Amino acid sequence: MLISHKHKFLTIDIPKTGTRSLRETLHPLGLVDIIGEPSLSSDFYQHATALQMKNTFKRNNWDWSAYFKFTIVRNPWDRYFSFFKYFHSYRDQYLNKSKNITWTEAEINQGKYCVELFKNRTNDKIMKSIINNHISQCDYFLDVNGDLIVDHVASFDCFNNDFHFLCEKIGLKPLSLQHENKSKNFFNKKHFYTEETIELVKKKENHVIEIMKYKF
Repeated sequence: MLISHKHKFLTIDIPKTGTRSLRETLHPLGLVDIIGEPSLSSDFYQHATALQMKNTFKRNNWDWSAYFKFTIVRNPWDRYFSFFKYFHSYRDQYLNKSKNITWTEAEINQGKYCVELFKNRTNDKIMKSIINNHISQCDYFLDVNGDLIVDHVASFDCFNNDFHFLCEKIGLKPLSLQHENKSKNFFNKKHFYTEETIELVKKKENHVIEIMKYKF
């Protein structure tokens, strides 16, 4: 989640959709007033939904309608698989962490979660756990009535073009997007999905699949 009062924009950061690239591009330029925090209890949680942020705006007496609200979605099968790769890599980092590097409490908790996720489980069970424990992408940008409450839903596959569109909307010259937080690709997605988990994703992410015409 990024907020700029001067340029009047808000990003709703759905996990594993390239949002770190957005942050690493805009923040060094001094364009952002508020950067989302990792704490779930924060009013400015980094992965807050649009509805949560709308309520935060109301509490702060900020005009929700005056801000351009931008989010990014991704092929859901790719997105959940990206979680798998990220958690696998994070587990290895945690288990092999150097004693000379101090980890924050949040990082340690994440490491412990990743270790437990992969402990004595088949890949199929791990994928099911990941799918079931993350909210659908549409929950980030729809309200309780199912109405769209952001101004633009960008595509991860066309991220550069959509980022230039964001720059145009907030009055900036086109910027070069920094590519950050890429997961190492040691795996083939098709080897980790079964018919059951393919259908599980399809059912959970039906809205995004329909509007973006995604396929496995």
